[in-house]
Amino acid sequence: MSQELIEQQLRRLEGLLHPDRTKGALEKTKPEHDPAELGALEGVGYRSSDPDVQVSVYIFPNWNKHNAVSKQLKDEYTDDKGVHVVTATNGPMLLFGHTRVDGKKGANAKFRLGDIVSAFAGDE
Repeated sequence: MSQELIEQQLRRLEGLLHPDRTKGALEKTKPEHDPAELGALEGVGYRSSDPDVQVSVYIFPNWNKHNAVSKQLKDEYTDDKGVHVVTATNGPMLLFGHTRVDGKKGANAKFRLGDIVSAFAGDE
């Protein structure tokens, strides 16, 4: 069941984060955190380089772990006021993204991250 869930969600994720939806291509990378350490079954990382945005998506066996993990990930950046952090959920998936907003491209970076989060949310 777990492998089937993972494959199903990865297919959904490809559609959700398609360049047509995110308003630009994302480079696939490793997720920022080890999925197993967060209690996730799988994780995928994405990066946008201009402006610089980092996103990780984690697949959980069910949605009830999202709140604790979301808070844990956000807490990593509470002391850095120059970083904009977001989390979002879609079924068993949790998106964690961040970008610096204190530089010249800060506003663009925040909007870019917003576009990715909106695409991830789907057509709700």
